[in-house]
Amino acid sequence: MGYTAGLLLRTACLLSSVLEHAGTLRVTMRTHSLEVVQGDAVILPCSFFTMSPLSRLNIVWTLTPFSDPRSPKQVIAYDHGQVIEDPALIGRVGFVDVPWRADVVLNNTRVSDAGTYRCVVSNPPEAGDPGIGQLSLSVLAPPSLPMCLWDGDTVVGSSVTLTCVVEQSVPVPEIQWNKLEPEQIPLPVNMLGDLKGTVSIHNVSAQNSGLYRCSVSNHLGIQNCYISLNVYSGKCVLGSFRHIGVFIHCLPVQLYHVTSIRSAHFQRCKHFQVKLFFIWLHWPVFQNVSVQVKMICSSTLCL
Repeated sequence: MGYTAGLLLRTACLLSSVLEHAGTLRVTMRTHSLEVVQGDAVILPCSFFTMSPLSRLNIVWTLTPFSDPRSPKQVIAYDHGQVIEDPALIGRVGFVDVPWRADVVLNNTRVSDAGTYRCVVSNPPEAGDPGIGQLSLSVLAPPSLPMCLWDGDTVVGSSVTLTCVVEQSVPVPEIQWNKLEPEQIPLPVNMLGDLKGTVSIHNVSAQNSGLYRCSVSNHLGIQNCYISLNVYSGKCVLGSFRHIGVFIHCLPVQLYHVTSIRSAHFQRCKHFQVKLFFIWLHWPVFQNVSVQVKMICSSTLCL
């Protein structure tokens, strides 16, 4: 085969390939994975190639959230020159350079925006299936303010569980518990899922009293919450008082005056948790008591 014949053959093959794809719309995703910090804006890129006029161009962006893969939703669409936004995203989503490109911008990003995005482009009368591209968006967020809780009995010899719960953190946070007083002591944490960490304290004693801190952190930030734990002996100084009420000595704290009980005679002892208004009483004050309400306290009463 001569040079001229070979050149003609290659030209014919190229022309055949061009004609074969001339009626097929093609979509190109310039990236397939993106990360953004919550609150920042991000551009979701989607380019397309078409041989037909753009008067009937149709672009649809959909989202399948990581948090709810069974509920895909339409984010934004462009149809015959009209832009249609998801009502929940109005003001946060928009096309960048339509109709020349299918890129969209997502403003003020939220963790709920994370998921798989699909860009679907069609342009009748172009033949073939619509062009489809997809990308994955991750929205990073520092930990939200955690909540510190405790459960159990703070009487000597009992057990207490400290719990730290954070609602949101991307990536998954590190949860640490420390006892701060009288010296800082790290505590072993039992993780319950990715966003909850507990510490179990058994056979509590007065040495377990003090301030505890839960720290929740990822590479974007750290948040703390605190619990003040007071362990009581369970011993009660009780009696029958006609005018000044019942005094309860909750070691190692001071004497308190239970304002909700005027007079009582105690014959048996039973543990139960109760919230009462307490009045600080400076010993000895038994006549002409002049005091003020200081706090609401949870205590164990002997009845």
